Amino acid sequence: HTASYFIDYVTQEMIDKLGADAVYKEGLKIYVTLDMDMQKAAEQAVNNLLPTYYDDANGLKQPQGALVAIDPTTGYIKAMVGGRGTDQFNRATMAVRQPGSSFKPFTFATALEENMTPDTTVSNRPFKLGDWQPQNYDRTFSGMVTMRQTAINSLNVPTVRLAEKVSIDKVLTTAQNLGISTLVMNSAPGEPNDKNLAASIGGLTQGVTALDMAGAYSAFANHGIYTKPAAVVKVIDRKGKVIYENKPETKQAISERTATLLTSMLQDVIARGTGTGAKINRPAAGKTGTTDNYQDAWFAGYTPNLVTVVWMGCDDNAQMPGITGGTVPAKIWQNFMNAALKNVPAKNFDGTDTSISNPVTSVETKEETADKRPERTREDRNNLPRRDNERREDNPDEMNREQMPEMPQEEPALPEERQYEQEFAEPEPQRQNTPAPSLQQGKGFN
Repeated sequence: HTASYFIDYVTQEMIDKLGADAVYKEGLKIYVTLDMDMQKAAEQAVNNLLPTYYDDANGLKQPQGALVAIDPTTGYIKAMVGGRGTDQFNRATMAVRQPGSSFKPFTFATALEENMTPDTTVSNRPFKLGDWQPQNYDRTFSGMVTMRQTAINSLNVPTVRLAEKVSIDKVLTTAQNLGISTLVMNSAPGEPNDKNLAASIGGLTQGVTALDMAGAYSAFANHGIYTKPAAVVKVIDRKGKVIYENKPETKQAISERTATLLTSMLQDVIARGTGTGAKINRPAAGKTGTTDNYQDAWFAGYTPNLVTVVWMGCDDNAQMPGITGGTVPAKIWQNFMNAALKNVPAKNFDGTDTSISNPVTSVETKEETADKRPERTREDRNNLPRRDNERREDNPDEMNREQMPEMPQEEPALPEERQYEQEFAEPEPQRQNTPAPSLQQGKGFN
């Protein structure tokens, strides 16, 4: 069922806004944001590149995965994969999972908002916070490092130091302003919440959704402007009257300066850091994330015109030995982005055209000369305070490219809006998966 998760998401959203009777009985035309060529590329990437360890009791292959792709300027969801196999649980929108180091850009953004720069130096020496001693993945320390080096190598200790300097409350506020809706800010006495420094490196009480993360990273790609992700452009009734129209909810969540500097740091993550497995044929920025015992792996990244977040993990939180954000998720991201952007001219993040033959520009800083820059290390795992929700962070081991299957990449047509022209069928009681209305090509909305 192509786009079945997206159709279910749209259907529920419209039921919430218009009521079930209107959706199922009134012959509405729902114009959606989906790009079917991108959707097919997303489904191919997820289905072809996810390994299968076992089938669960419901017959679903594990591990599962999710992918969300968004146009950062409009907030339009261009592709959504909520899993593989037919299932009512949409992992792109419903699964709240630990983000690992993919959460660190919120800490970096907060530091940049406080007038720090990528060249700002911070201590990578051992220190204790009460009973907790943050660790880097390889258990090594290296004196002073820049914020850029911290991002490139996904170092935990200096990230915690940055959060300590700006305050964890400000980091969490940054994440909330960027649309992260699942943070636990208040809790009963003795109950966990996210107001502790472990959150700065991705150790959250509950976690995040792939959709929220895609929305947040969209602001990094769009000059700091956050636009709430949208799946529906407009709805027309059988008389041709517009009864719903998406009005983009936008705000300047972080400054343009912060977005520009953060993007340059995250470009280096792909160019020469933990995200090298995601390199594509154009400028791109991104961040890996992996959680405790390899239960969750993420790659969140973007070009100027497309933001994509990939998550993989088992529904029962089983371990995925050796799977990190820089391996399978990075490859899914890479494969999808190459297919989705095949016919789109490459651009630099400043909006200028670029030669595709010169894919990634690594931004050097004065602290990062060839003789001073530390060797790339295995990406850290978060060594968080002991609690039920403890999470750690990434190993950046790159995937052996010879082990990855090549995928055919169909040329996508230019993006176009789609609509449902079929009247929704009333769902049968207790039916596990209602038949999806067919997607038909609609008139374009740019």
